[in-house]
Amino acid sequence: GELSLENKLINVYRDLGSLADAHQVFGTMRWRDGVSFSHIIAACIAEGRKVSALKYFMSMQVEGLEADLVTLSHVLKACFGGSVGFSFVRQLRGKIIRLGFHIDLAVGNPLIDLYAKASDIVKARVVFDELGWRDCT
Repeated sequence: GELSLENKLINVYRDLGSLADAHQVFGTMRWRDGVSFSHIIAACIAEGRKVSALKYFMSMQVEGLEADLVTLSHVLKACFGGSVGFSFVRQLRGKIIRLGFHIDLAVGNPLIDLYAKASDIVKARVVFDELGWRDCT
């Protein structure tokens, strides 16, 4: 219905590079779900607005919505090159484990990169060992 159409519209605006329009649609939605947040977070990241992406993730938590692996992979991308404390990355990893998700490449690769950048090679190796399938990225 309406929610599905609005979610698709956010995605279209993201693809067109029109973050302002994506924000407008998101802001006027009567109902939002995890997909809505995932799309707006991805739109922010596509435009280099990592802080905005993280704020939307926090809003998602406040609204009581659980993130899926797709959303968590977007949020991990927002952690690169920003002022995000490493404790936040550890919290994300804990959330992934608590929710019972298996580490896939979309989440595993950024986690490995973030741990390596923090010089925590042991944890990077643990995540690497948890990957069911590995690539060379």
